[in-house]
Amino acid sequence: MPPVGWRRARAVPPVPAADPSRPEFLTALDGPLSWSSLAHRAGAALPGAEVVKLVVDVRKTPWVPYFLDTVRYQHHVDFCRRLDPRVDARFDQEMYRSEERPFVLLTMTRLPGGAGDVAGDVAGGAGAAEPGAADERWWVEMWPGDTLAAARVVEVVELLRTASGLGGALRFRAASDDQRRRLEQLPPDLRQRLGPLLDQSAIHRGVRFQSLTTGTAHGRLRVLRAHDLPEGLGGLTPYDVVVAATVPLEIGPVAGLVTAEHQTPLAHVAVLSAGRGTPNCAVLGAHALPEVRALEGQWVRLEVSASSWSLEPVEESVARAAVEARLAAMRAGAPTLVRDVRRGGLPRLDERASRDPAVVGAKAAALARLPRRLRRYRVPGFSVPVSAYVAHVETAPAVQSLLAELDRADAGDGSVTEVLARLRAAIRGLAVDPALLAGIRAGIGRWTDEAPLFAGHTDVILRSSSNCEDLPGFNGAGLADSVRLAAGDLADRLLEVWASLWTDRAHLERSAFGIARGAAAMAVLVQPVVPHAAHVVAVTADGVRPGAIDAYLLNLLPAGALVTDAAGAVAEQLYLLDDQPACAEVLTLAVGQDASLLPDRLLDETRDVLKRVDRWVRAGSGAAGADVELLLLDAPRDVPQHDVPLVLLQARPWGVVGG
Repeated sequence: MPPVGWRRARAVPPVPAADPSRPEFLTALDGPLSWSSLAHRAGAALPGAEVVKLVVDVRKTPWVPYFLDTVRYQHHVDFCRRLDPRVDARFDQEMYRSEERPFVLLTMTRLPGGAGDVAGDVAGGAGAAEPGAADERWWVEMWPGDTLAAARVVEVVELLRTASGLGGALRFRAASDDQRRRLEQLPPDLRQRLGPLLDQSAIHRGVRFQSLTTGTAHGRLRVLRAHDLPEGLGGLTPYDVVVAATVPLEIGPVAGLVTAEHQTPLAHVAVLSAGRGTPNCAVLGAHALPEVRALEGQWVRLEVSASSWSLEPVEESVARAAVEARLAAMRAGAPTLVRDVRRGGLPRLDERASRDPAVVGAKAAALARLPRRLRRYRVPGFSVPVSAYVAHVETAPAVQSLLAELDRADAGDGSVTEVLARLRAAIRGLAVDPALLAGIRAGIGRWTDEAPLFAGHTDVILRSSSNCEDLPGFNGAGLADSVRLAAGDLADRLLEVWASLWTDRAHLERSAFGIARGAAAMAVLVQPVVPHAAHVVAVTADGVRPGAIDAYLLNLLPAGALVTDAAGAVAEQLYLLDDQPACAEVLTLAVGQDASLLPDRLLDETRDVLKRVDRWVRAGSGAAGADVELLLLDAPRDVPQHDVPLVLLQARPWGVVGG
């Protein structure tokens, strides 16, 4: 806890522009008012947190700390040029990598006790809590790629403890594995002077609010408790605002979502909400709040901003009009599905036919179209084209009858969920042409010739690749299923992927966006399963780190884990990968973890692959970034004769693709 004199610090309001009444900088903090005059809200990453940027001038003795007006100076370089006009293009190398640097650059953060308190949010928005709570935290940190000698770090921290008046309440946070390792190697006397490092997971442990997608939603409030899931998801509509006790693996096109436990930032529901542009946030314990339960079944307005949320009742007519206006906007100019049923065979990824999503679906086509310098990260594969789906599925009388029944149910005559269940069952009961199965088995066998590293490889995945994804105005991510192939069940696995075109979530999503079901079709991408150490889901969208030239959000999980889980349910790790130069900033590690799944040896190559994918996806789709899946190989022996340490699984537009 900070000294008593700090307990009266004012909450720092968000300030959009520099205020001339605020001091440009201070060389010492003498209490709460001086902190308030400089601090700026950190934003969505840590709701309620306040930050002050610091420059320590080490050109002469004694060193001089500058606590900056962080609205005015959002980048250290601007203030450094004020102190020394000779600061030039070598700034990054000199200020972060050199022991002869003139300045040490840091950021100081205050996370108030009770930040993002949920009861206050329901009452009408989050405000910063007053200092003095038992879980309040203060820390200082450097850029994660900074290589300042560990002994000098200790001296800087001691200087700031004195200049801030916080003493031992001010901790140091190691922002990367490299910094942590070097500090842990300090002699015992210096380790004692530095004090315990701030635990990565401890920063986020007290955060009760998490903003995923900002916006406003109207609808009838549905509260789904643990015993309601997952069955309760089936009856949801675009007229529902949902508060869920846990993070569902999937959710239909609802108006807005609040989960009562943290989400992984790239969980399926987070990706779906981002693609739809519907508000999504996590508020710990939201389903049990009396204020929320009192609104259950009523028409409400949900507001989600980067740092707060609110839920309030509205008139039914107002809510319905807002929902209908949103649906009309979603359906305006709905994309037309295109499919090519003339192309048969099993086109390989390196064949021209595989570049056409009308033939092989969006996922396979994206991998086939990769620029030459990215193809080396692609493993071999071939597609069962949409023509095979049409020939097997749409010509079956039972399926034709159920599709007609689905049209009537969509018009209000019958249960859509019940018809879809029977439709999937009918597809799974079809017979598959033995010639097609033989062709697939032969294609798997040909991997021996195309890529000797997969000789005798029998672990195969059948990946859904529909023509209903990555369309103008419609993302369609995560709506169908991919399955691993066990020995002897090829027909069953293939039918399972085909049937997943008609899951509740996929059909309702397409209907909400006004996409006609008639031309929907499923191709299947067949590829080997690659042994790996970590699975990476990355987002390269604008705004991942405001002001950064290239910064990518990475969610890493050990082999076998899924990003669809709630935060903390698996040993996930979240990083920001910077490009000035390549450096991974640790945002969160699972509790109890201290080792990174992203080794230093892979930083440069991972950064380079993400940058190339990002530029290629933006140029081809008009999207604001890319959604990328990678596998990190533990060592070359994981995939013998594979000459790169990464495998590129998927590269698609992030969010809604532009028209």
